[in-house]
Parts: sequence; structure tokens; C-alpha cells
Amino acid sequence: MMDLSIGKQHITIQNVGSVVYGNAKVKVSDDRIYRDQIEANVCFLQESLKNGMAIYGTTTGFGDSSKQSISEKNAEELQKRLVQYHQCGTGAKFHPDQTIAIMLARLVGLAKGYSGVRYSILETLAKMINERITPIIFVEGSVGASGDLTPLSYIAGSLTGMGEVVWNGKILSAREALEKAGIQPIKFAPKEALALMNGTSVMTGIMALACSDIQKLCEVMEMATAMAVLALQGHPQAFDRRIHELKPFDGQKKSAQAISRYLFQATCNAQNTSEPANIQDVYSLRCAPHIIGVARDTLAYAIQWAETELNSVNDNPIICHEDRTILMGGNFYGGYISQACDSLKIAVGHLADLADRQLALLVDEKFSKGLPRNLVVSCAEEVGLNHGFKGMQIASSALTSEVLKNAMPASIFSRVTECCNQDKISLGTIASRDLIRTVELTSRVLAILSLAVAQAVDIRGGIEKMSPEILAFHRKIRSLSPYLSMDRPMDKEIELVAQHLLQPRA
Repeated sequence: MMDLSIGKQHITIQNVGSVVYGNAKVKVSDDRIYRDQIEANVCFLQESLKNGMAIYGTTTGFGDSSKQSISEKNAEELQKRLVQYHQCGTGAKFHPDQTIAIMLARLVGLAKGYSGVRYSILETLAKMINERITPIIFVEGSVGASGDLTPLSYIAGSLTGMGEVVWNGKILSAREALEKAGIQPIKFAPKEALALMNGTSVMTGIMALACSDIQKLCEVMEMATAMAVLALQGHPQAFDRRIHELKPFDGQKKSAQAISRYLFQATCNAQNTSEPANIQDVYSLRCAPHIIGVARDTLAYAIQWAETELNSVNDNPIICHEDRTILMGGNFYGGYISQACDSLKIAVGHLADLADRQLALLVDEKFSKGLPRNLVVSCAEEVGLNHGFKGMQIASSALTSEVLKNAMPASIFSRVTECCNQDKISLGTIASRDLIRTVELTSRVLAILSLAVAQAVDIRGGIEKMSPEILAFHRKIRSLSPYLSMDRPMDKEIELVAQHLLQPRA
């Protein structure tokens, strides 16, 4: 896998996945012109300090404390104190894969060359990513407005040898890990700690990983829908290209085309065409492209926003050496990521709800068109003993309820904090964490549905008429969970299938 050049290359969601899951290496551009621009940025900042310019977070305190002046001789100590007082995170810890995405997002933003950090800072961060030295970061404590200050303080600290990291599966001090990896700890120059911390990299990195997972969930929902249509003797006509060309949302058209392709040669409803009651299917089958399509199109604009944020300068102040200007603004505000995550939570929630409704059809003999109750075929001696997917439907309903509860937007709960300086905050990091939870829960709902449709088509027959993709999907499900001929615990099988659905892809 090719190295990822940082500094001049536009970084995509796929690039993030290739570093996190595919072990692609990152390399800060060593182009001479690029390095000169980084150096010019730093030199102008240092010159401005010597000329006595008041620079936020460099020769002043932070936030509401910016009214307090800091002498040039204390400018470096100020950066150290910034890291220390923000290390007050709580709760669980980010997974090392998530931390790699966060570190990469921070590196990309700083490498744009407007943050006043030395080239050596970029190199050190890149080396830590390549060595997979991941700082331990607590997930709680960011309001996502003046950047992800609290969680990013753990990354900033680790570059100096402060705190603990995970390396090769072990927890050890950052200083020890850097020493063993042959990486020289850095000492912050003025503004550098603030530049590392004052950005949207936590919410952006987390959202980038979630977007890849949501793409997979949409694909799985389309495959499961096709299998449900077959098992329930549904009407493939609902996915006819001509219908969806007349309501031409991109996601809807793509979803309908996928379901139609998966059905391949399956006739599904042939025996029911003369029955008026079965002239068309219920919404959870017939309208599946309209539901999955919303998720696809929401994901499309969310990826666009995520990549814009990823490739942006999102700290404060911004050093414009070309114009010999230092600009103080609010690019650290995570409003776009917060809004995108909240929208994705709702769209993914509809996927979970759709899956739960399809499952309800499959297990209920009143609607399943001849499938056995709860999808289990019992011999005469065991009639009434086996309950098949009854418990699975209850579990699916519980998971779906939690997904829907979690769809409440985080971004709307803005608070006033930091002595009224941060009086309108994005809560983007909370929204991104909610999104990860939504994706996890939905993967389990779709795992249960995948097990159910595999069971249903095994009972109904006809899967050989479906597409090669469906045949491969069915084989994979069966490799993780054999046909259910009598009741057994299914918890481990649900988790195995859910993990497969979200299998990391480079």
C-alpha cells in the first residue's frame, strides 16, 4: 500500500481507512518549496513575538483569560500549562484505531501550514502514527467548540513524553514508547500546543470511520431486503428502474438497482399474482429503496463535509505569513461535523427500524406467506418446544429502540461555558460518539435480520436464482451460524455476524 503524502495531497475518507485499517504509512511532504512555506510561517510567528504583538494563546491567556498578557519568556511554559490543565477527560477510552484516525486528522490540518508549528512537530506526529503509538484518550470532556481541547491535550502531551500510550498492545509511558521507537520527544515552542489542541480532529476522525461503516450497512440492508423479498414471495416490480427514474434521488436509484440486481432471476411472487390481497407488498419491502436511499444520500453529503473539515485549517489563531497577518477567528467550531453526525444518526436509525420491521414479517405466520412460526421447522415430537427466532425478534426490538432513542440530536443542546467566552458550542464530539454507538447497535440489528433471512431462504428455497453477491453473503452467514434446526443460544453468533458486517476495509 502506497504511502500517504501529507501536506499537499487532498486526504479522503478512504485514505483515513487505509491508514487505520490497511497499515498505509504517512509521510510529511519533503518538497523544498513546501518546507520553506512551513518555515516561513514559523519565522513570521517568532518575529511577531519579538516585535511585541499580542497573539492569542501565545502571549495571552486562553479563552476568557486572553485579557491577561504573558511575557515572551513565559510563552513556552504557557503551552505546557495548557496541556496540563486540559487533561481532565473522563469515561471510557478511545480504541487505538480511533486514535490513529484522530491523530491523522490533526496532522492533516496542521500540515496546511497556517498554524505556526515547526516541520519537526509534523514529522513527530507522523512517526507516532506509523509506529502506532496511540495516546490514551478519554472520550468525555469536549464541547467541540474551541476545538476538541480536552481529548487532543492527550495527543499534545504524548509528543513531549507526557502521559500513557498503547504500543504493540501494551500500555506504557509515552516517554518510554518514544524512546524505544527511536522518536525524540519535542519541547513546545510558542503556540504549538494550542495548535495541536485547538482543532476539530477528534470528531472528524471518529466520523470518518463511521462513514465507512455506514456505507457497509447500506449495502447489507439492500442484500437483506432482496433475500426478504424472495423469502416472503414479494414483488420485484417495486424495484423496477422505471419507477425510480421518475423520482430520481441518487441514493434511491442506487438502492433500487442493487436490490433488483441481487434478486437476479428470482420470480418471488409468481404464485400470488392472481390474489388481490397480494398485489403489492407492505412498505418495509416496497419502500426499502426510498428508506435506504435517504441514508445513502445523507452519507454522501456527510462525507463531503467530513473531507472538507479534514482538509481544513481548523485552529486559532491562523498565521498568514504571506500577508504578514495573524488572524483570530473561529475555525475550531465543529458545527458541520456535529450537524452531519446528527443527520447520520437519524438516517442510520431508519435502517435499524426497517430491518426490525422486515424481521417482524418473517417471524409472524400471519404475514410470512407460509413460513413456519418464528422460522423454525420442528418435528412432530418437538412441536411447541422450539421457539426459533422469537427471542431474536425481542432482542432486535430492544436494540432498535435504543438506536431510535439515540437519534436525538446532540448539536441542539448547546451550552454556555468558560466564563461565557464559549457561549455557543457545537457538541460535535458528543454527536460523533453517539453516531459510533448508533452504528454499533444497528450492525447488531442487521446481524439478526441477516441470520433470519438466511434461515428463511433456506426454508423457502430458491436462493440459487439470486445473484452471486447474495450467494456469497449467504455462504458467509452460514459459515458463522449454521441453520437453526432447534433452539440454541445465538448471542455469540449475532456478534460474529455483526463484526463481519463492519469488517474493516482499507
